Amino acid sequence: MRKSIVTLLLSVACISCSPPSGEAGKLENALLAIPVGSSVRFEDLSQFAGRTICMVQPYQDSLALRDPLADQVNEYLADQGFGANEAYFAFVLVGDNEFDVVKLPRSDKLDILALHQASKLSRGTLPQGFVPRKCVTGPDAAIAKIEFMGRAYIRLGRMQ
Repeated sequence: MRKSIVTLLLSVACISCSPPSGEAGKLENALLAIPVGSSVRFEDLSQFAGRTICMVQPYQDSLALRDPLADQVNEYLADQGFGANEAYFAFVLVGDNEFDVVKLPRSDKLDILALHQASKLSRGTLPQGFVPRKCVTGPDAAIAKIEFMGRAYIRLGRMQ
């Protein structure tokens, strides 16, 4: 009985951190390397270029969007038992009939700027031409990095 519970817990943990943690570590390192005050195309950070990319905030178990893609993502997250808490944020990478979730730890050096926070920032805080979004098609996806109140924040969006 105990062995089956451990096996179940390990399988759920692996599902929620797909792709392998090595890829999450590579993405985390690439995000940490972005200079504050700049934006970088997502395809320059990760092998997941060309996909639709969505950002899931801490405490958010699903996307707060109402469209067919968000519905598919939310169904996938629910089926996988995805759970969010204050320690992590995640990218959901959507390909042809497949989804990957990359969970990343929050820290002073890498945190997520919520969409409502980004809209309240003064003009010029985000890089020029950067438009924050919850989901972006891969080739147009970009990550902006800013410093705010002693922390480095990233935000998914697109460059105009």
